[in-house]
Amino acid sequence: MEFYQQLGEKLRKARIDANKSQDALAQTLGLSRVTVVNIEKGRQKILVHNLVDAANFLEVKLSDLIPTEQSNLEVNQEIVSKINRKFTDELKANSVQNFVRATLSNLK
Repeated sequence: MEFYQQLGEKLRKARIDANKSQDALAQTLGLSRVTVVNIEKGRQKILVHNLVDAANFLEVKLSDLIPTEQSNLEVNQEIVSKINRKFTDELKANSVQNFVRATLSNLK
């Protein structure tokens, strides 16, 4: 999950835990409800001063809304695993192609 998606999810969870509506958060931040929806879904970035105001409104620490290194590490490990699988698959394919080429060369 991308950084802003994680941040949006943490903001959404904090808002729900505080029993606040998207409308109330939007009004506090001077934004539209649609903007809050987009921020919570990670489709739109949030300005730092709005994030600070949101944390104050929801009565949480600012650091509670920021994705941690651990969550980023998990995302990075997932990406590395995908790259390794792709590389391994291509390496196998190249090895098979080289084997076939060598075999055909020896048959000529």
